[in-house]
Amino acid sequence: MTVDDLNDQFSLSATLTFAENARGGPVAQIETSAGSATIALKGAHVLSWQPSGATQALYLSPYARLDDERAMRGGVPVC
Repeated sequence: MTVDDLNDQFSLSATLTFAENARGGPVAQIETSAGSATIALKGAHVLSWQPSGATQALYLSPYARLDDERAMRGGVPVC
């Protein structure tokens, strides 16, 4: 399923959208008045969480790749 398909079927206006991450792989992007988050669809990892008016709350290694070649490094797995 492409990110266009995901957006057509599951996006919620500007609150929930899907995109291709610059490091590879599709992500869900959530934007609310409380803050924003980015979640990798592969592995269901929270890659970014930033409360409104605050700095980034999670660390993700600049070397992290989100492709199928290796495991993710950083973020928080969603169980």
